[in-house]
Parts: sequence; C-alpha cells; structure tokens
Amino acid sequence: MKELFDVFKQLNDWEEIAISLNITDPAEFSEEGLSFWNNIRQEGGISILPADLFMKAHEKISFIKHPLLIPMEEHKHDFLELTYAYKGDFTQIINGKTVYMREGDITLLDLNIVHKIIEADSKDSLVINILMKEDYFNEQLLMRLSQNNIILEFIISALYRTSLKGNYLYFSPGKNHRVKTYIESIIYEMKNNQLGAQELINCNTIMLFTELMRTIKDETSLTFEKEPHEKSSVSVFALIQFINEHFMDLSLEQTAKHFHINPRYLTRLLKKYSGKGYMEMVQELRLEKAVVLLQNSQLNINEVAEKCGFSNINNFYKLFKKRYNKTPKEYRKA
Repeated sequence: MKELFDVFKQLNDWEEIAISLNITDPAEFSEEGLSFWNNIRQEGGISILPADLFMKAHEKISFIKHPLLIPMEEHKHDFLELTYAYKGDFTQIINGKTVYMREGDITLLDLNIVHKIIEADSKDSLVINILMKEDYFNEQLLMRLSQNNIILEFIISALYRTSLKGNYLYFSPGKNHRVKTYIESIIYEMKNNQLGAQELINCNTIMLFTELMRTIKDETSLTFEKEPHEKSSVSVFALIQFINEHFMDLSLEQTAKHFHINPRYLTRLLKKYSGKGYMEMVQELRLEKAVVLLQNSQLNINEVAEKCGFSNINNFYKLFKKRYNKTPKEYRKA
C-alpha cells in the first residue's frame, strides 16, 4: 500500500528529535528534558516502557514505526507487541537470544519480555510495531480466536499467567502477501479511524493470526529439547495442534505414542510450555465445545455433556461452573 509506505518513510517524532539534537544514546532523551521520555522507570537496570508513552488513554491498539535511527537500550513494556519486518532485514535480541529477522518475518512479544533491536541491514529498512494493551483482548475477540489455539494459548498466558510471562512467538511467512495485506489494513484503519474502523481492525487481526498459524502448521524447527532417554524431539506447534484435533478421540498414552515419547515426559512438556497438564488441556477444549453446543443447538444439558466426552454429569457441571462462573443452563440463558 503505497500511501502507508510513504508515511513510514517519513521521520517520526523520535527520529526528528534525535537528528536535530544529534542524539545517539537513548539516555540523552531524558537529559534533554524531553517529557515523553520521563515516564520511563527502571527495574533491575532494564527500562520499563509504559503503554501511555506511545498510546492515547482511550486507545487499546496502536502502531508506530520503530525508530531505527535511535539505538535502543534493552527494555520491556506492559503491552503485547507485534514486530513486523515491513521492508528489509534486521536483528533483535530477545531474552538474550539473537533473532535475525528477514523481510516479512514477525515476532509476537509477551508482556515484560526483555528485548531490543540492535541493527538494520539497510538505512531503508522499515520495522513496524503494532501495540496491544491487555484490555484489547476482550471476551468477544478471544472467542473469535477460539479456533486458533496456539495464538489463544499465548495470549491467555500473557494476560493471566504471571509466572509464564516473558515468552514470544516467531513467524517466518516470507513475503506472504496476505499477511502483509492484513497488517496494512489494520494500520490503515487505525490511521484513518473511519466509521466501523474498530470492527475492521478486529476482523483483520483475526485473519492475520489465522494466516500466521497456517504458516507454522508444518513447522519443525521450533522444537522441545529432548531428554537423554527420549528418542525424538517434539514440535511444540505440532503437539498442541494434534491435541486440538484429536482431544475427543485419543488418550494421553495414545498421543504420547504418536510422538514416540513417554506420557510423563509429554505432560511435563505441556506444563512447561502451556502451564497445563494433558487432561486440563483436554477438559478446556471439551468445555469450549460445550459452549458452542449450548449456544448453537437445542440439545439438553445431558446430551451436550455426553457429546463433549463427559460421562459424569456432576463433574461436567462442576468444571463448567469453575471455568465460566455460570452453570451450563445459566450460560445458555445469558
């Protein structure tokens, strides 16, 4: 989209200030008395960048062109950040690991993850950041992501599991035109803010995440480390995807056999990377299926429970109430 490309080529506020004052060190922003930099606090020597440094109070999602002309310190922030190599290649450090990003690559960063971009391969490189506050992911948006389980698991972990914060997802879709189109559409709607903009932003966000999931469906390079006694490594994405597709049919033992690993090892992997055990994950998937049936069928509660794999109706009620704070009957009425 030429209009956006022309906008991105222009210097942003930070770059204009850096050039006009010949600033080469981020710390000099504060020394020059620039008010927007004074909100930054330090935690263990790491800069904490708050959402209100970049976004207006009413905004839940926004974007900025990363100021490549300014060498950034390692930092973290209180919002999720999607970093997109819009043009050219660049290198960033994430949790101490060097991540080389080619044009078209994307990282989705959790809250409070330590990172910085260290260099771009060309002065013409463009890096776009889409910033998302925690409350951008309301219940309606999360429900629309319910079929996109890897993204959903990541977002839910970022929002609700404090002990697991500090993760990221990496996508390498290449010059995937659909990914680029969705990102440009999100930015265009945010920039122009016309009637229905927020709905179009949400729709394009869903389509973007879905397209990204398609690019990693057969990913084999992102694997769990295997233990000495295990015969093979396991793709994190392949494992979660397999459980999502077969949770109604296969047991823990059958799933472990499919991946040629020990069931106890599989459970430890799930706990480590998702915060859930196998049965907990399966129960949540069955409850999500129950919600769909309650909303879209005339089946009675017992039939819904049976179709979702719950042989004990009392256990179904107990788990459902714990997850949704309503009984199945109350949920259907609501």
